[in-house]
Amino acid sequence: MLLLFIVSSCQRQTEHQFIYTFKDAKDATVENVHKVVEVVTTRLDVYGLDPLVEVYQGDKISVKVHSNELDQESFNKVVVNRGKLEFWETYEAEPFLQYVFDIDKEFEKEDSTSLRAIQDKFIAQGYPGGSILGYFKSNDTLGLLNILNANKSKLPQKKRLVKFLYGIPEGERGIPIYTIKGNREDKASLTEAVITEARQGYNYANSPIVNIQMNKEGASRWERMTGKASSEGRQIAIVVNDVVQTAPGINGGPIKGGSSEISGEYTVDSAWEFAAVISSKGRIPELKLFKYVNETQK
Repeated sequence: MLLLFIVSSCQRQTEHQFIYTFKDAKDATVENVHKVVEVVTTRLDVYGLDPLVEVYQGDKISVKVHSNELDQESFNKVVVNRGKLEFWETYEAEPFLQYVFDIDKEFEKEDSTSLRAIQDKFIAQGYPGGSILGYFKSNDTLGLLNILNANKSKLPQKKRLVKFLYGIPEGERGIPIYTIKGNREDKASLTEAVITEARQGYNYANSPIVNIQMNKEGASRWERMTGKASSEGRQIAIVVNDVVQTAPGINGGPIKGGSSEISGEYTVDSAWEFAAVISSKGRIPELKLFKYVNETQK
């Protein structure tokens, strides 16, 4: 598992205390503080850590665990993850390529060296018929995404609700940018609110996956959504905290019953981590680590 917890009556144990605060002070309401305590406890219970999660000084959250081997970076990543899971329809990306290059030409006319050179970041086009606009160099990719989303008025009217989102970096291949089918409300068809269970598992090739089960409402929406994607030959983007994790095609018709697999470039550890976050039944406000202390105890 991702986080190691070793117990022995004769070993000295280290108590790790992580104190978190809200990144945005206005989120530090009594309701949010108690929600975070509940959600973080649920997440960490997956790892068998027997955590003590409690309110600290009124507006902070203290998390204590006892472990002789603890990956602090991974532990922190699990706690601060907002758990924002969304399912979005996608566009075919190829028609948007000309938009990218047209923006580049306008920046060249303005001789704005800080904004042009989108093409300089371009490594390769996505596969034909897919939702990946292209693969881009990782330097200043946030700026690139902001440019693409800020100039959508230059697109045809029917395409202006597109959302451009990053995917998971793919090493030397670069970072993929996806074309997501947005809407005026900027609201995903499905969110983590419909997930009743999530657990790490394996597919037919023995690769790690995440199995999810949706409630009745989610299952009904998922059936309609997958049926539409299948009939149109489109993909569905699975997005966590505004980053596309995977965008599978739906080839076998609508998926019924609300039970599905999420696959991607998962390791067993990362699949455990993902399942722990999305099974916590809700998104939490963004947190940041305020203080970390540890003490070796008998």
